[in-house]
Amino acid sequence: MTHGSTLPYITLNLFDPPQALKFLIDTGSSYSFIDPAIIPQESSRTLDREIKITTVMDSYTLKTATTLPMPKEFGEHGEINLLLFKFHPYFNGLLGIDVLTKLKAKIDIKNLKLETQSTSIDIITKINRGTQELHIAHHSKSRIKLPIDIDEGDFFCNSVSINKDLTITGGLYTAIDGHSYLEVTNNSHDEQTLCLDQPIEVAPYDEDEYDQIYSMTLGPDPTEQFKQPIDQIRTEHLNSEERQVLFAVCNQNPGAIL
Repeated sequence: MTHGSTLPYITLNLFDPPQALKFLIDTGSSYSFIDPAIIPQESSRTLDREIKITTVMDSYTLKTATTLPMPKEFGEHGEINLLLFKFHPYFNGLLGIDVLTKLKAKIDIKNLKLETQSTSIDIITKINRGTQELHIAHHSKSRIKLPIDIDEGDFFCNSVSINKDLTITGGLYTAIDGHSYLEVTNNSHDEQTLCLDQPIEVAPYDEDEYDQIYSMTLGPDPTEQFKQPIDQIRTEHLNSEERQVLFAVCNQNPGAIL
């Protein structure tokens, strides 16, 4: 996805009656997308094979697509194929290298134009005020203030692999004013750059759901059943969820640490 401080897009009028839709231009994306909420169910189709994509937030498996008449703005006949995927809260779709190559399109950065063989379309830029570019030191693990998609309260964040060396650790965190300090690990020999162009998607903490899950998996409170050896185990570096899991393992396998 695009990680710059400004996001280039064009407006396309699709459907009848026309709807002006905002399409991000991203030459780094192999595929083009459109928000599935816009597409009638009868106009979608199941792909012959699933397509896996990875954004800075998470990995996704896409199973559906749609074929639409070529937008008149391109001055071409034919059709365009778009994967059904809501990739951004502001944009309705994305034009990746697949569609741009089919159009033989050229991007005039200086004059902000997307040029096809017969038309020239104005490129609009959106200032992405949420963009963050963070430099993560080599071989480090640190807690970094990052934007998330809830304003206040406790939440769960899934582990996110940005690349093979850079990860955001999943766990139970607390949001304050739309941000939270998340644990970010860089396992490489080099400094890594973490770019965020939208808040990280998280799940608000539900105490009833949490208790139900752990009452089924952990049984009785393991701290009450495992008091003697626990004094000898260092747990200050663990969060509450990790400690509960550790206690459960020790309770089920007491001989392992004796």
